[in-house]
Amino acid sequence: MGYKLGGMAHLRWIKIVSAGLVTLVACRGEKPAEQRSSAVTPGDNGESSQIVAATPRWNTALGGALILPSSRAGDAKVWIIPPTYVEPVTDTGTFDVTGLARHPVDLFNRSGLVTSAMLASVRPPSDDACDDFPAGALSMARGGWTVALESGRATAVGLDSIEAMSPTDSAAFAAQITGLVSTLPETRDSVFSSVPFAVQGGYRFRTGELDVIIATVQRSIPSEANPRLDNTIVIAERPVGAPGAYQVGFVKRSAGAERDAGAVNPLAVVLLGSGRQPVVLVKYEYFDGITAGVIERIEPRHWVATWTSGSPGC
Repeated sequence: MGYKLGGMAHLRWIKIVSAGLVTLVACRGEKPAEQRSSAVTPGDNGESSQIVAATPRWNTALGGALILPSSRAGDAKVWIIPPTYVEPVTDTGTFDVTGLARHPVDLFNRSGLVTSAMLASVRPPSDDACDDFPAGALSMARGGWTVALESGRATAVGLDSIEAMSPTDSAAFAAQITGLVSTLPETRDSVFSSVPFAVQGGYRFRTGELDVIIATVQRSIPSEANPRLDNTIVIAERPVGAPGAYQVGFVKRSAGAERDAGAVNPLAVVLLGSGRQPVVLVKYEYFDGITAGVIERIEPRHWVATWTSGSPGC
């Protein structure tokens, strides 16, 4: 049983309906949230970045952009994904990130805050709508970070990973995850009903009042003629110190042909505002690229994928 998303990078996420494949996306009994014309109320009353617009579902407490390391250019080179970079990706004039030039940023990973740096350069977006994300460079190169926000926007949360646990503890945690996922109606697909779940990633964290699990699991049918995959991410919670089972607050599933069933990679967990709202920052890995996403805890046992970026390229 593998614990990483190994071999799944660059698989297409949720774009398989037109091919007649089965895809199910569920947020614990809800339909996917529709794009709205106003921003989500931020978790704090501080001023937002000058480049934040009233973008559908973007929480302005996150600041002016999500910043990811560019896998093609090294740790100092970055992609800068503004809140306006959503599907359909057409008008690059709305992707101006020059207002972030010389801004300090905090670099996070699943262990918490890595360091702080400066956006030393920012590349204006190209007029070509098929271009990559807007880009830039940090003032210093340091590996090990997965996502960045404007400095002071968020408080880091360290995650306990299944990979760092003892063999006994990791096996017990994996069994807890697979037991939790197997009870969900969203995962009861007759095509995969006899296929066991394999834990790709398992994480635990605690806020002042919550114990939370984030897990990614996979089922596979390695047929030569038609290999198929089923990838699911689940977030579950319970009050600190409470007995009993975790309650699932979010589940998102993508199933289909191996080339088309996408993978999701949790990048970091942060707390926003004086209310310390938990937020999971994620990366969806496509066959031909990536998008970034934000999953927020809206109320007890209810997490919502409030914002997902568009995908660069044609």
